[in-house]
Amino acid sequence: HEENYKGQKARTRRAGFDYFLAQAAQIGEVVVFGDKLEPYSGWTLMEKIDPAHCIAWKFFEDFQKNVPSLNRDMDKVIIFAPDKTEWIGAQDNVIVIRAWNGGMDTALLALGEFLKDVEQNTTKILDVKSLVKKFNDDGMLDVYEKKRVEKLNRTERTLQKQAAAKAKRMKEKEKERKKKNMAP
Repeated sequence: HEENYKGQKARTRRAGFDYFLAQAAQIGEVVVFGDKLEPYSGWTLMEKIDPAHCIAWKFFEDFQKNVPSLNRDMDKVIIFAPDKTEWIGAQDNVIVIRAWNGGMDTALLALGEFLKDVEQNTTKILDVKSLVKKFNDDGMLDVYEKKRVEKLNRTERTLQKQAAAKAKRMKEKEKERKKKNMAP
């Protein structure tokens, strides 16, 4: 996404992009179709946003979004896109995500959590199409976003408790030190 800041264009990343990309790379090949990019600018951008080389395949410009032509088992392919109609022969594999407008959102963080669950249950998933359908039909993105927020809240509460316990221990040590200094 490009933002115009004080007359200069600056590219920004969607929140959770790196986390999502790392989770996706752990469970399979990551393929990017950048139909709005020319090859040179596309390659340059991919180098900047993916220095760890998690993205295995990159297709740019007028490349048709024909995933079956890549000779992959379509029972194992999950596609994340804002519009499923663009994907020739693979509409049933598309998890529809909101297009990013440059604002703050947590969709990729939630999708990263979803991919963690997929990885943990990979032996039980014979065909991802039923999983994709459930995800799209049941509003699972919202469920994963809520799950992510709950996890963050639990972590925050734990950290607050740890900080309070540490402060209490430090106070007690300070009292002991003062007692020792006051003793004759």
